[in-house]
Amino acid sequence: MNYLILAIVGIIGFILGKKLAKFRALKRIAFQNNNSLSGKTEEEKTDMRNKAQGAFDERTEERKEKILEFLTRELDHQKALANCSIEDRKKGITREDVEELLDVSSKTALKYLNELEQENKIIQSSSHGPDVHYTLF
Repeated sequence: MNYLILAIVGIIGFILGKKLAKFRALKRIAFQNNNSLSGKTEEEKTDMRNKAQGAFDERTEERKEKILEFLTRELDHQKALANCSIEDRKKGITREDVEELLDVSSKTALKYLNELEQENKIIQSSSHGPDVHYTLF
């Protein structure tokens, strides 16, 4: 019994040690980044921010294109099933499909889907619940 408790305490200690080491590493990186910006002029900082925002916007657009490609493939798949007289119960893609496709959180997936909907590229099947599917507009 004592060995079991010792093993559990050892495992917990190991896990906590790894978490603490990761936290300290992130804190050190943040400190280094702050110090590296201290010598920059406001114009250089603004330029860096603009480049970072541009890269972020580019990644967002790439991910939205990936969602549209996935939707197109899903539509082709449904058409192929219909040609074989097989009815697919799934009508489009779900937020969970996007989460898995892009390996993102549910909030990020929903953000991409809402942006595509606002751009009139996709349409939502219902307003809420587990039956919400998105299809091409």
